[in-house]
Order: sequence, then C-alpha cells, then structure tokens
Amino acid sequence: MLDGMHFAVLLERDTNPTEFNYSRLRLKEAGATVTVIGLDRLDYRLEDHSLGHADTTIDQVAEESFDGVVIPGGLGPEKLRQNSKIIALVQD
Repeated sequence: MLDGMHFAVLLERDTNPTEFNYSRLRLKEAGATVTVIGLDRLDYRLEDHSLGHADTTIDQVAEESFDGVVIPGGLGPEKLRQNSKIIALVQD
C-alpha cells in the first residue's frame, strides 16, 4: 500500500512511546521506508522511560525528500517545534 514511499518519524525526549512505536511499525508494515530523525542525538528516553532510537539527527538529514512526516505526541513535540530545521523539514 505504501511501497516506494519514504516517511520521517520525529523523535525527541519525552515522546509518547506508544505513538512513536505504533506509527513507525505500522508504516513499515504497509511497505514504507521509515527514517527516525532525532533532534540532536540517537538515543532518547521516552515518557515511560523506555529507550527510543533515531536513525539519524536533523543535522545529518541533507535535504532529503520525504513523502510524509509523523510527529508522535507527548512532551517531545514542544522541543521539536522550537527547532528551525525541524520546521523546515515539516514545511517541505
């Protein structure tokens, strides 16, 4: 259903683990390529203190084109919306 499509899933400290994991896994199940993008590191503590892992950071994403962006809930999006590179990625 989503074969050939590429999605970014954003990750930051205190992201809701259920929303992060569910979104990422469902996209993969549907055939999409998924890249998890962190703000400034690869490993993050999620709201339930579990560990979330990013594939890359926003600084390492070089003008990459995505078919869609997922921003999981929790307290993490508050930090993401303050980053100009994240805003540019979402707007593109």
